[in-house]
Amino acid sequence: LLWLAPLAMARPAEYRSQRRRSRDNKPALVWQERDTEILRAVWLNRFLTRELLLVLLPPGAPPAHITTAATPKQPGTNLDRRLAKLFHHGYLDRLRTEIGGPLIYALTRKGGERLGELRPDLDPGGKSSRWSRNWEEINRNARPANIDHTLALARVRCALEATTRAGAFALDTFKREGEDLKAEWKTRQGRRYVIPDAFVILADHRDQKPRRYAFFFEIDRSTMKASRMADKFARYADLYEARMHKTYFGVPSFRVLTVCKSAERARNLRALVRGEFTPPHARAPLKAPLPEKLRSFFYFIDEASFAEPQNILAATWSPAHADDRLGIIPQPLPIA
Repeated sequence: LLWLAPLAMARPAEYRSQRRRSRDNKPALVWQERDTEILRAVWLNRFLTRELLLVLLPPGAPPAHITTAATPKQPGTNLDRRLAKLFHHGYLDRLRTEIGGPLIYALTRKGGERLGELRPDLDPGGKSSRWSRNWEEINRNARPANIDHTLALARVRCALEATTRAGAFALDTFKREGEDLKAEWKTRQGRRYVIPDAFVILADHRDQKPRRYAFFFEIDRSTMKASRMADKFARYADLYEARMHKTYFGVPSFRVLTVCKSAERARNLRALVRGEFTPPHARAPLKAPLPEKLRSFFYFIDEASFAEPQNILAATWSPAHADDRLGIIPQPLPIA
C-alpha cells in the first residue's frame, strides 16, 4: 500500500465536498424585488423549473447604461444568477426527479419565513405556521410522481398568467387541490364527491359588462385506469345535475378541461366520454359515463399543444361533443 501514500499526501487537509464548498463560498446577495417575486411564484406553484419561471418573470429591458448584444446567447441569464444566489443562501431548494433532468425549485423554511416578512398580504388569515414549516424535509420526501403532477399543474397556471397578462382576459381565480375545493353531497345511491385539481375563473373585459367563465382542470398523467377516469367524469356530471357547483363554487355553469400527458391519451379519454373507447383485451367499448347532453362540458388537450403559453386559450382543445378543435374562449359557457 506504499504506492497510495503520495495520493494521500496530495489531498488537501481542508478538503470539503462540492456541496459544502458551494454553501460555504456564498455569492454576495443584495436583495432585489425580483427575488421576492421568485419566492412568491415558487410558493404559489409549489414546484417550478427555470423555464416556467421565465414564463412568469420574463427578462426585462436592460438599463440604458449597459450595452448588450443584439441577440443574447441565452435568455434569462440574470434569472439564473438570482436562482443560484437564492439557493446558495438557503432560500430555495433544488431537486431532480431523474438523473440529468432539469432542476426543480422549491421553497425552504428560510425562504418561507423571508417571504412571510416581505409579503404579509399573502397571509391574510395570520397562519404564520405555513412559512415556518420544515419545507426541506417535505421536499426530500416528495415522490417523483407527485412532483411531476404538480409541475404539470404549474404549467397550466403559468400559461394562463402569461396569456392573460396583456390581453383582454384576467385570471380572476385560481385554486388548486387542497384549497377547500372538495364538493361532497348525498344521493340515493350514497355520497358523491368531486375534488378537482384546480378551479379557475377567467374574466372577459372586452365588453362593457365583464363576463366570467368557470373551469375545472384535471391533470392526467396516464396512470389512472379508464374505469376510474369514467367514474371521475360521471361525478362531474352528477355535480352539475345536483346543482352542487352553485353551492360549493358559486357558479351556475362550468367546463371540465383535462390536460393529458400525450395526444394518444387525450384521444382515448375523449372517446371514453363519447362511449367509444375499448380498453385493451376488451370485446366492447365502455359505457359512456355521462349523458350525451353533457358532453359539451368536457374538453381535452395534450401538453405539447400549448408549448407556447398563448395556445392554452387558442383553438387547440378537442371537445367530446364535436370533431373540430375549439377554443375555450370566446364562446365558453358564461357564468355571469
